[in-house]
Formats: sequence, C-alpha cells, structure tokens
Amino acid sequence: MQLQSFRSIDAWLLVATGLYWCSVAGDGSAFRFLLCGAVGAVGGAMGIAALLLAGDRRIPAYAALAFALGTVLGVLAIIPLGFGSGLLLTGSALVGFTCAGRLSLAWEPAVDGIPEAQESVGLAAKVGLDEMLLGTFHLRTSLPAGDGLERVVAETLDLRARHEAHGFLENPLAYHRSPLPLDAPHVESASLFGFRYEHLRFDSEWEPAIDEPGRERWLEYNANRTAHAYVVRGDPEQPWLIAINGYRMGMALTDLGVFDPRFYHRRLGLNLLIPVLPLHGPRKIGLASGDGFLDADPVGFCFAEAQAMWDIRRLVGWARVQGGSPIGVMGLSLGGYNAALLAAIEPDLACVIAGIPLCDYSRIFARHLDARRLVDYASAGLDTETVRQTLRPVCPLEFPCRVDPDARAIFAGVADRVVSGDHPRDLIAHWGSPQHVWYQGAHITFRLDPAVQKLTADVLRTHLTPAD
Repeated sequence: MQLQSFRSIDAWLLVATGLYWCSVAGDGSAFRFLLCGAVGAVGGAMGIAALLLAGDRRIPAYAALAFALGTVLGVLAIIPLGFGSGLLLTGSALVGFTCAGRLSLAWEPAVDGIPEAQESVGLAAKVGLDEMLLGTFHLRTSLPAGDGLERVVAETLDLRARHEAHGFLENPLAYHRSPLPLDAPHVESASLFGFRYEHLRFDSEWEPAIDEPGRERWLEYNANRTAHAYVVRGDPEQPWLIAINGYRMGMALTDLGVFDPRFYHRRLGLNLLIPVLPLHGPRKIGLASGDGFLDADPVGFCFAEAQAMWDIRRLVGWARVQGGSPIGVMGLSLGGYNAALLAAIEPDLACVIAGIPLCDYSRIFARHLDARRLVDYASAGLDTETVRQTLRPVCPLEFPCRVDPDARAIFAGVADRVVSGDHPRDLIAHWGSPQHVWYQGAHITFRLDPAVQKLTADVLRTHLTPAD
C-alpha cells in the first residue's frame, strides 16, 4: 500500500470529538468529569498531535484506546443520561475510533510484496482494534532507562560476543540443547466453556549457561521456573496439535478461547496441547502476563525463546509417549514465531501453521520503540543490526524449516499494525512460498476471515487427521 496523503479531516474529527466529550465532562458529576474528561482530553490531544506531528505511530494508538473506552462509557451512559445522550456519546466515540484507524491506514508506508489494503470503514475499524491493543501495550510495558538501559546494552553486547565465540552466529542450531524427557508432569483436571481440560505443571529445568550474562537475574524469576500447559484430549491415539499462545496470553480463559476446543478437538478430532510461554500466565513475573518478554531487552527475549523451545520440545516428547501421532504445531503472533522456530528445531512434525507471525525481534524493537528511545539505545552502543545479530540463534529466519514444504502454511493481515507485513512476507519467502493467505484485516481480526479458517482446517485435516 502506498503512503497516502495526510488526512486532516480525520485529525479535526478527533479534535471535535474530544471537545464534545470534554463539554459533557464539565456538565455533571465528578465521576463523569473524570471519565468523560479523560476520553475527551486524550482523544482531542491526539487530534492536535496528528495535525502537528503527522506520522507518529503512538497517536492513533492512544486515540483508539481513548475512544474505545468512550464507546463503552457511552453505552453505560444510556442508563443515567437517557437513550439519546448515551447514543450520541457512543456514536461520537465510534467516529473517533474509526478516525484513529483511518489515520493509521494513511500513515503506514508501503510494504513491498504484500497485497494492497482495500480501504473501507470496516477495515479502518479493524485497524482501530490493533491500535487500541498497541495503546495498552505502550501503557503497560516498562522500558529500561538510566542504569537499566546501560545494563541491557552491556549484557546484549556481551551475549553477542559469547554467541560469536561459541560459533552460534554461524550455527544457530547449536545454541539449543537437547531437552530432558518429561516423564510425569503434575496433572489437574478443570473445566471451561463446557470442556474438561487438564492443567499440566512440571519443573522447566532450563537455565542459561553459566557464562551467559543475566543468568542470575533470570533464575530469580521463580514462577517462570515451573512450566505449564493446557490439554484437551480424548483418545490418546488421536493426532496432537501443539497450539502456541500469543503475547500477553497464557491463561486458560484466553488460550482455550482462541484455540477453541469445539473446532480443534470436537470438529477436527485432535488432541489439543497448549504450552504456556515463559513469563506468561501462571509464569508471569510482573503485574501483567508477558512482562519481560518483549520489553526491549534482547537478552531477556533470547532466554525466553530458548526456554520456550526447551519446554515445548519436552511437551512434544510427552505427547509422543501418550501414543498420539502425527503431531503438528500452530501458533499465533508471538506463538507464530515460536511455531516457526520449533519447526526448524524439532524433527518429525507433520505440519506447521504460523498465524500473523512476527519473525524478527529486531524489527519489532525498531517499529514499536519511539524515536527518542531508539536514539537512547544507539547512543548507549546498541543498534537494531546488533540486536538482529545477537538473536540469530532464536530467529526462525536463520534456520531451514524441517517440516515438509507442502505441510507449511502462513496467514497474515494486509493491514496488521502489531506485526507489519514484512514479517510474514519474509517467512513466506524463507519457507519457499508455502500455502498462505493474505486477508483484508488487521492483527486481531483473523478469525473473521473465512479464507483463514479454510486454510487452517485444510492443512490440519490433510496432515493430521487420518483419512476415513
């Protein structure tokens, strides 16, 4: 998609909508003043920022987040304010939310090699959902500064030097140790969405090497030292699907909601095994699931990925012992990254599906850090190329895929704002142009596209489900 002209009308609509919400805030209770004033102030400020600083990726993210909150508040306001006033608030918030999506579409530069986005109100709303998600990420992610930044840079440079000294930059596969067998995980039964599932727990037993920088700090993450997985199974002889969660997921509610057992288990007849990625769900080390995984610390990302591969490979071995065969892997977003990496390391997987996948941490690092932060990192001695080199041992683009070419598949959105289109495009090229779908949507709306559902079902039926 070509970089489009700046849309001043959308910026002015954000300003006008923000002013309207501020006027409502000044005509009521303190509660209304705080909530409506916050929506109006942030939304209007982002409109002014769009007029003055067009192209800053944080502007549509914060605008979408503010007016998403406004939409919810508008619906709730129907009770105290009446139907007409509540409807007007809701409608104005939806206008602001859509304008945030339209600005994002207008400001995104062209990405060679992906289909053009077909602009519409519906697509703008889908992009707005991505921007809302990014807004929450910006607010919840703690980035290193001061002494913390100096520590991150020093450890990253040390890790890169260690990788080079041990030959891991030339032979990334050698970085990954053979995992210990998983013999007897602790299993608890539970139920959710009308399905019985099992919660597996076991000691991860993965540790950074003795001479890796940051080892002691990583070992202090006690919750992360216990690995977890959710399992929905029937006959143990049925095929298994390893389904890998995305960033900020890791709870049974989210993971079984996305990897719906009604589709994967009941309809396709697969045993479903959902590993919890390091630092996620019950393994979290901060207030939010995923804190520490994508927090602009390349060493932390390297350790998290190495541990993820260790833990998931142990679970693959456990599934094989249960008797089920074949075994495939599917992942979404950060899980798509891990699915692609697993398919390059673990032998004898029947198929791999990478959904909305990132494939290069250094690009995420460069895309979602603001310009001032990038300057801080560069001034401290760390640029994106050094980050890329440091993380070669855990980057799926650095390994040949071990899954048969006809059993590889990728799907991605043409207007994805969380993972830009160059990630899946390059994974498609790296995998030799496998089956793939580019859908007219954004990051979190993939389930709305029938072509995505068809691709997923076709690959899993062909390579996992035995013929009748």
